[in-house]
Amino acid sequence: MGVGAILLTSCGSVQLTDAGSRVRVMKADPPAECQELGAALGSATGLAGPALIEEAKIDARNKAGEMGANYLRWDTVDERGSVTGTAYKCPEGRATNAPGSAATQ
Repeated sequence: MGVGAILLTSCGSVQLTDAGSRVRVMKADPPAECQELGAALGSATGLAGPALIEEAKIDARNKAGEMGANYLRWDTVDERGSVTGTAYKCPEGRATNAPGSAATQ
């Protein structure tokens, strides 16, 4: 039981922050009136497969939130645990209205 508890708590060490939770994540370009803030790079280590990528995405989303972004467009996802995205600050209500896109995390 003790070993199982240790294994469970060692996974998922990257938690979504309050700032990160306000960032909408998309594959598509944001609406034209959004301002580009820069690159948000996320990384994770020590995990494998989908969990590794998920932690890297959370890391990038948190970093975008720290920059003041409310929209993050995925640019690259590396199976070895790194992701890059471009962070944007969109006018209130516009981060949810990207043209021709579906949300993806």
